[in-house]
Amino acid sequence: MAQPIRMAHAVLKTYDVEALSKWYCDALDARVVFEKLPMHSFISYDEEHHRLAFTKMGGPPLKNDPRAPGLLHIAFTYATLSDLLGVYTKLRDLGVKPHFTVNHGPTVSFYYSDPDGNGVEFMVDRFASAQAAQDFIDEIFDRNPVGVACDPELMLARKRAGVSDEELMNYDRQAPMVVPPYEELAPPVD
Repeated sequence: MAQPIRMAHAVLKTYDVEALSKWYCDALDARVVFEKLPMHSFISYDEEHHRLAFTKMGGPPLKNDPRAPGLLHIAFTYATLSDLLGVYTKLRDLGVKPHFTVNHGPTVSFYYSDPDGNGVEFMVDRFASAQAAQDFIDEIFDRNPVGVACDPELMLARKRAGVSDEELMNYDRQAPMVVPPYEELAPPVD
């Protein structure tokens, strides 16, 4: 059976197409490629004709229950830690802060919520190859499948002081596992 060659796009349904489109354009430094408000907006941050689309939902707004099945997050990979910290700084300066930051081991990841509460992960790979990342997963994930805490502000300060990206992304194997916010919201298992 053939495998896809890449993930092309995601479409999010929303009650406020304009707000969601603006948030992702700001967060991803993307551009609108087609828009017919209040019903639809299509955006892209690269050569693809659209990476994300937003479509208006009908009816009265429904409350999201973070414990319900559904999309946990969509993830976007950046080329360097400097790029990831640049996105963090831009969003911070717009008043948007991550709700969870973690060094997973294979990646350093900052998690946000968009205006509708959808999870968005911005990340950078720590390893140069998929095999190196898999070797790390095979070694560590039985003990710690989530990762260890990381502080973007501390990373920025250390980067300004000349600390290398490799050192900033170092994974402390002795640090305790962090608990992701969605696990704190999970109902007890009987």
